Amino acid sequence: MRTGRIMASRHILGPNGKPFEFERGGRAVQGTYDSAQSTTLNTRHWAAVDALSVDQANSYSVRKTLRERARYEVSNSPFLAGLVDTFALDVVGAAGPDLQVILPQAPEIAQDIERRFAQWAKAIRLGSKLRTMERARLVDGEAFALLNANENVKHPVKMDLRLMECDRVHKPSINLNGDETNIDGVVIDDRDNVIRYEVLSQHPGGLNWAVASEYEKYDPEWILHWFGRERPEQHRGVSELKASLQIVPLFRRYLLAVVQSAEFAAEINGVLSVDAPASQVDEEDALNDFDAFAPERGFVWVAPYGYKLNQIDPKQPPATLPDFRREIWSESALPQHMPRNIAMADSSTYNFASGRLDHGTYFKGIGVRQGDMGLEVADPIFAPWLRLARTIWRWAIPEEVDHEWLWQQRNPIDPREAGAEVERIAAGISTLPESYAARGLDCRVELEKGAEALNMTLEEYQRRIADKLFATKQANNGDASAQAEASADLESEIEEIVHNAMSRAH
Repeated sequence: MRTGRIMASRHILGPNGKPFEFERGGRAVQGTYDSAQSTTLNTRHWAAVDALSVDQANSYSVRKTLRERARYEVSNSPFLAGLVDTFALDVVGAAGPDLQVILPQAPEIAQDIERRFAQWAKAIRLGSKLRTMERARLVDGEAFALLNANENVKHPVKMDLRLMECDRVHKPSINLNGDETNIDGVVIDDRDNVIRYEVLSQHPGGLNWAVASEYEKYDPEWILHWFGRERPEQHRGVSELKASLQIVPLFRRYLLAVVQSAEFAAEINGVLSVDAPASQVDEEDALNDFDAFAPERGFVWVAPYGYKLNQIDPKQPPATLPDFRREIWSESALPQHMPRNIAMADSSTYNFASGRLDHGTYFKGIGVRQGDMGLEVADPIFAPWLRLARTIWRWAIPEEVDHEWLWQQRNPIDPREAGAEVERIAAGISTLPESYAARGLDCRVELEKGAEALNMTLEEYQRRIADKLFATKQANNGDASAQAEASADLESEIEEIVHNAMSRAH
């Protein structure tokens, strides 16, 4: 039997796309990947691949084309419009995140900051603006907002959030040279820090658009740029619906074809045919080849002599239409980790367990998205707001305070989840503010409402809730102890029965 050495292969391609060959021990070793080979079968499939940088791949023309097509599809597809709105609602919630300030040495000031920030957020409709930014990130690929002064804000802090379409953040015509530090209006330094945003004075698609060179420069502290980074060194966002744009129109075209076919079948449509040879048909009764005529709706009509009518069978709607719809929207919603029953607002084919399993991955992704929005959008809003608020109310606090953002979560549909939430609060794993924020409510406001409704002081109301929570925990612990004791007694009884049976057998 012949033996030989096993040689490791190296997967290195040369400039011509073919693998290098290495000489080892007098043998030629060639290593490669199947997917790296160019064959007649895959050459056309990968004809559009490129080696462009992420900013060149997401060039202005590419981003413009994708966002315009995405806007069109969202405007004309009920399912896609619902998917975008549902996702924005799940991420942002009704009023946006609830601020929780952490100041152990000054809890009264922390509560005052939370209350006044909530009032300001309501005055500028922050929740609505954040949902618009989330929709813009999905459809356009990115959203921009400007922090500016607005005397019309009905709050002592006169700061506002002004939303801008990404079309306006665009490289002016005077900078159309090959400057890699200006990525279409986003100017960076040699360390990849954004140092300036260049915003066109007018929207390129507006009625007043005239000169592309008219623009304003903004410091990055006052500009919020919300987009997803899919590759390193990426500075502009591209539509997050891009992977779905090829398949979403297929369902609308298919549905319109089904409706058109059904309408066609509802008319008196058919084909006239004759069994007799053409020579036996009188020339006066004969029809010209492929003649067409339109009978009136609601009338009984007679075919020419010797002819009979064969109704066209459209076979519509096809039996595969529901399956086709489910597959289209299941695949279209995958980039957002959205399960089909949420994307289609239809859980008729789900049971309770499968629905919960599908929702787990989706809401985990929502939580990650909310964390990113807290860091990239909510924090840059809160920092200048706090600086302005400190000068108004003269809070004796540091310029930066520890804080958290509590986001609204889905309401539990299983009664057991409510019981589990009580257990988590009683065990210290969760908190009342977090539980209220998950429902889109402010903890202190709701506690004050509850105390007022029962004609109790806030302190007494809070004490009653605490007693209830820990009484529930003690009761559950007692139930667990009783169950453990009963289980031990049963185990002892079984051991005694087995021992007696073995004694009798001996």
